[in-house]
Amino acid sequence: MDLFLTYETKFITFTVNDYFNEDESNLSLNKYMKWDNNDSINTSHTIEGVISYNGTESLPLSLKAATFFYGNDKDTVNNKNFYSTYVELAYNQSLKNVELKYFVGGTIKKGYYANSPAIINLGLIASRQIKITEQFSLPVNMSIILNPKANDIFVTFGMTF
Repeated sequence: MDLFLTYETKFITFTVNDYFNEDESNLSLNKYMKWDNNDSINTSHTIEGVISYNGTESLPLSLKAATFFYGNDKDTVNNKNFYSTYVELAYNQSLKNVELKYFVGGTIKKGYYANSPAIINLGLIASRQIKITEQFSLPVNMSIILNPKANDIFVTFGMTF
């Protein structure tokens, strides 16, 4: 279970995310209520702070910066926090009834995302509302995401209830 807390203003959004990373090879290894920042083996939580500039209608560019500041984002050699940081620039566009978001993101140093500064996220998200009834529409989205550093590609589909 990942928890988050968000505060939005007109142009800026602040978010704190708590990611719980289960060891899927041994589900009894990680305990959700264990919060020990001194040893990455003893906590599976990673806390991230995010600040986003949301753009405007006349300038539909958004900018996001996110840093892990607590938990299992550790250098295994010295058990020090990496403070892994992700930065993303995006351009938003509307085409008929489809919202498009083109984005490029990367990491600025060695850490969780890569072993050096790198572009790790390049892609497109398409979103729209599918009208089911007069009172209900289903928000759906599709993403195509390329990670050039890992030489990998992902396609995702989502819907919100």
